Amino acid sequence: MSNREAARRFGISRDTVAKMLSHSEPPGYRRSVPVRRPKLDGSTDIIDSILEGDRQVGRKQR
Repeated sequence: MSNREAARRFGISRDTVAKMLSHSEPPGYRRSVPVRRPKLDGSTDIIDSILEGDRQVGRKQR
């Protein structure tokens, strides 16, 4: 089946068909720069400890 026919049959662009054929698995989304969270940077340790404590408690006590 040609790329053009595959694009028409599946309703996607020919560029998308070419990308799908070039990778055996989808590469996924990759961020080029890590996310900056200036307002949360000072509190991430506290938030992580609260979330970890919630995991250890039963569902109804959260």
